[in-house]
Amino acid sequence: MTHRVLVVDDEPYIRRLLRRKMEQCGYDVADAVDGRDAIRQLSDSAFDLVIADIVMPERDGLEVIMFLKKEQPHVKVIAVSAPGNELYLTSAKALGAARVFSKPFELADIAGAAEELFLQPQHSLRAPPIAGQ
Repeated sequence: MTHRVLVVDDEPYIRRLLRRKMEQCGYDVADAVDGRDAIRQLSDSAFDLVIADIVMPERDGLEVIMFLKKEQPHVKVIAVSAPGNELYLTSAKALGAARVFSKPFELADIAGAAEELFLQPQHSLRAPPIAGQ
C-alpha cells in the first residue's frame, strides 16, 4: 500500500520542495496552501501523514494538529516552522506532532522521519475520512 502524505505550507517554494521529496520517496502526495485547505482535504480524503507548517494564514498548523488528534488520531504529523518559532514547535509536540523541525531543515531528515513513522505498526490501517466537516 502506498502511503498518502499531505504537505501543508503557505510558502509555495517550501511546499514544492517537500512535495517533490515525498514523491521521490514513493509516497502519494497532495498539498494544501494553508490550514483551512488542509482541513478540507483531510475531511474529504484519507491520509497517513501530514507535514505542516505552523505559522500560516487562515488556520495555522496547530489548528490542523488539533483537528487531526480529535477527528483522525491515527494520522501522524511532522510540524515545521521558521527559526524563532520554537515555542510553536513545542506546542505542536505537546498537541501530538510526532516530529518537529525548525526551518531551514534538510529534506533528507524529513524523509527519514516520515519513513520511521511509517514503520510504526499503527500505520497498517487507514481510517476513512470524516464526512461533512
